[in-house]
This record gives sequence, C-alpha cells and structure tokens, in this order.
Amino acid sequence: MDKKIVNTPKYWDDKEIFGEKVEMETAYGNKVMVPKKYTEAWEFCKLTKEDMERKGLDILAGLKESNYDWELVFYERFKENY
Repeated sequence: MDKKIVNTPKYWDDKEIFGEKVEMETAYGNKVMVPKKYTEAWEFCKLTKEDMERKGLDILAGLKESNYDWELVFYERFKENY
C-alpha cells in the first residue's frame, strides 16, 4: 500500500515555538513529522482510536468539533486555512 503525504500546519516549522519534530504514525499508518511537544496528545489519540475501534464506533465521530490541529493531522483531516 502506498503511503501518502499528510498535511501539517506550516506554523509547526517555527522551531523557536514548537521545537524539534519527531516522526509519528497517523491513524491510517502514514508517517508524519510532529512537534515533539505533541507526542503525549498523539498517543492519547492513538489509544482513543483503538478503543473506539474495539467498541465498533466511528473513529471520526466528534472530530467535527475539534479545535486541535494535532488531532486533525492524526486523522489526516488537516487543511491549511490560509
């Protein structure tokens, strides 16, 4: 299966604010570079997704209300607004 390029916020490139990036895996198995400061939130998303899948729930339910770019990137739903 081909891996796709995952959109991330351009402002994540500001090392002064966001620091270094680490490679993480999205909900769909694609690799993406994420600010290291978001790794705990990323792992929380991963655990939540796995729990929802075990329960037979839609993993994207509730994502419409998300205000967190890292969560949108995790589910590969991030789009730059400008």
